[in-house]
Amino acid sequence: MPNNSIIDKKCIYYADYINSHNLQDELFDPSKKSKYTSDEYLHMYFLFHESGISFTKFYKIIEYAISLEGKDYPKKSGLHEFKTKLAKLNINEDIINDFNAKHNALTGSISIDSTDLSNKCNSSLASKFSYKKKKLIKMHQIVNDKGHPIHTYITEGTVNDAEAGYDLINKNIDAFRGTVNTLYADKGYDASRIRILL
Repeated sequence: MPNNSIIDKKCIYYADYINSHNLQDELFDPSKKSKYTSDEYLHMYFLFHESGISFTKFYKIIEYAISLEGKDYPKKSGLHEFKTKLAKLNINEDIINDFNAKHNALTGSISIDSTDLSNKCNSSLASKFSYKKKKLIKMHQIVNDKGHPIHTYITEGTVNDAEAGYDLINKNIDAFRGTVNTLYADKGYDASRIRILL
């Protein structure tokens, strides 16, 4: 595998979770002998996410790069099946919470904000903004006082910040209580029910 410390660390966390929860059979058909390990699938999975391009374009680049070096790699259909199964397991939040707990990532001060992202892959999550005429989703993120991401929440582009902020904070309120004493946010998150939560 190419050396990429961030991807390598993600692979380790995901592989540990998959192995400790015996999820291999849910990710791979046990009746088929795969010649690729879950580590290799995870590495390709995170490379795809880091690329920020469509799945088809990603594989065109991979196929061209591999043709130059003559190496083997998990094929498009196999990786697509793997990422679909991984998404259905919905383990991302568990892994993030585990990482945050192990590294004391939650601090006394946290910040929340959102950004609009163009969404070409999942029209069911997109909303059209008349002033932008683009299909967009909104990513709401809570970070600690060092800017480390603690929690992320994806919504339709038209969802109100205060509504999404309340849902995100309320969902993780047990982790915040006793540690978080200050929440920084712009006026889009200024709602009395958010202030009451903390």
